[in-house]
Amino acid sequence: MNFSRTTEFKVVYQKNNLISYYLSSDTYYKGVLHDLHQFSTLNFDSKTGNQISFNHLIDTTHLSSADSLIIRRATMERSFNGVDSSELKMQLQEKKFILKENGIEFLYWYANYPMDILLTYTELKPFGLLKKFFSN
Repeated sequence: MNFSRTTEFKVVYQKNNLISYYLSSDTYYKGVLHDLHQFSTLNFDSKTGNQISFNHLIDTTHLSSADSLIIRRATMERSFNGVDSSELKMQLQEKKFILKENGIEFLYWYANYPMDILLTYTELKPFGLLKKFFSN
């Protein structure tokens, strides 16, 4: 099958001993109306080389509260029906995110399109954002 692909790999954050990468690809197959878009994120502690999950960044006793905040923000920005909301909750288990200067951007799918929610470090502070990485 004839197809074309564009791929992007970029460092979006490199500070506080953290490195955050964003990876995406768009594949277009001849004769298909829409391209296939995929994305992923990788976050690392640059001192240890270990991959970092969202659970490494916050106090895990606050994880369900953080999830609730993410869901509230997503549903405020877009209209979700019951199926969409359960899909969003399932995607939250993966927590694809990238670090930014002003917060953490969570990436998810909505109606076959990638969407994002930015939570500032101030908003995340009540969830025990680890001081070993973030000074603000």
